[in-house]
Amino acid sequence: MKTHSINDIVYRVLTGEATDEDDEQLRLWLEESDEHRRQYEQLAGSTELLERYRFAEGIDVEKAWQLFRRRHLRKAYPLLKRLGRVAVVIVLLTGIAWWWNSRHSRSEKPQLPADVVTAIAHAEASGKNHALLTVAGQRIEVVNDKELAAVHSDKQPTAAATSSNRVLTTYHDSEFWLTLDDGTRVHLNYGTSLTYPVRFAPDERVVELDGEAFFFVAKDKKRPFYVKTRNGMVKEYGTSFNVNTCETPGQTKVVLVDGSISIITDRGREFIVNPGEMATMSRGESQVFIDKVDVRPYKAWNEGRFVFEDCTLESLMEVLSLWYNRKVEFESDELREIHFTGTFDRYDDVNQILHAIEQTTDVDIESSGDTILLKTK
Repeated sequence: MKTHSINDIVYRVLTGEATDEDDEQLRLWLEESDEHRRQYEQLAGSTELLERYRFAEGIDVEKAWQLFRRRHLRKAYPLLKRLGRVAVVIVLLTGIAWWWNSRHSRSEKPQLPADVVTAIAHAEASGKNHALLTVAGQRIEVVNDKELAAVHSDKQPTAAATSSNRVLTTYHDSEFWLTLDDGTRVHLNYGTSLTYPVRFAPDERVVELDGEAFFFVAKDKKRPFYVKTRNGMVKEYGTSFNVNTCETPGQTKVVLVDGSISIITDRGREFIVNPGEMATMSRGESQVFIDKVDVRPYKAWNEGRFVFEDCTLESLMEVLSLWYNRKVEFESDELREIHFTGTFDRYDDVNQILHAIEQTTDVDIESSGDTILLKTK
């Protein structure tokens, strides 16, 4: 059977115009080889195929064939020459569609700031970029975004792995950078879980967060991006913001760095948030509280820094205890209430940070093994 005849039959099958003879010829052609079946599956799975065929009806096939043969077939495409005129037109239309899609892609991938790119490199080099992926009942350790993408690719053949969402969880002493299907970059802080699909739906992009994460969302005017939390939802179309569900029990705090977002409570009310504002939503409440804030402390962790603003030593040491996997002890309760302001590199050795705290407070700090002891000087 000639290939261009098969193209005609495929067209009639996919448009519902096939005869019984067409169906039988297609069946026989599919049984000839696995390659034929793969070709048909690719054609049938294309959402743009019908439009391409309809567009092809208005093309002068003979003229297109002659032009294509003069320019290409003599040197580079002997195989296409055997496929026939209609097949060549389909190839041409496929090329046009690819060019159009590449020029008018729906998603515009975000550009990461230089200090964020540097922080990612430091996180991977220090071994802090580490998470646990759970999919279809399996648990897999991953240490970088490239490895995560490879795991997704490896798991595609099974129906369970294809249909279920992924859950990526960081440990109490690790973080993780990942890239979602649309190009959105997400930075998970320690002790955080993100639930997400391998492929987003055609009309929306939805993830679920428990913990803290910084989002650089790919711009897509047709598909809003949603971050679901236990206390409400964040909706936006392409921007950068920080979401924290664990700082205060029962609340989700969202700090918008740039772009625009809205907050949707679990009762359905929607509130607009502007850059430089923090929105606080509480479980079961219809009201959202919006305040002006300095965004720098909220994005510092995303850039590889710890920032403590008038923070008690108890709160500060709780962060260091988790991040460096150390046990912290205080000689007295009074030491817990001492306040501290300072900035540290998240990837510095813990002893460097402890020494800096000693220099600016009236506290003596001893570090031995996995224990840190704070005493009065």
